[in-house]
Amino acid sequence: MALRLAKTARTLRRERGWTLDDVAERSGLDPRHVQLVESGTANPTLATLVRLAVGLGIPLEQMVGEPSARPRVADEAPRQLAGAPGQGAAACAHQVKVARLARGWSQSELARKVGLSLSAVQGLELGRTSPTVRTLDAIADTLGVQTWTLLVPASGPVTTSRTRVSRRVVE
Repeated sequence: MALRLAKTARTLRRERGWTLDDVAERSGLDPRHVQLVESGTANPTLATLVRLAVGLGIPLEQMVGEPSARPRVADEAPRQLAGAPGQGAAACAHQVKVARLARGWSQSELARKVGLSLSAVQGLELGRTSPTVRTLDAIADTLGVQTWTLLVPASGPVTTSRTRVSRRVVE
């Protein structure tokens, strides 16, 4: 996903005729960090991806989604098109939890399978942590989904409230 993200960010910036400094100013990121994302050498967090999407004036799912599904977006009101900065974390939290529960896995099982700590999975599902692209790729691979699907908001309101899942062991 990192290389597709890099190509998308660079292409959108160039289509708009913007410099790295322009994107950095619009997104609140350091120009060097924008350059590292565009080169594919950075491992940006979800929070960075959201800020970059806001700066480029596109919804997060267009930046990380399938390339064929990415329409061109006009320059007008770029910050309004991308949505609220916390939206990406809430969508990711919800989608990871839904995919995990669909497989009948506990948070501990997902953590073990991905190679993360339990607290990292818990923080992600509560929307309290911002995972990196590599972590999102590892989670998506483990869950058997494409990474971008973890970042697309579900239809309807997204919440990150705690849900108890009880398991009864039958011998």
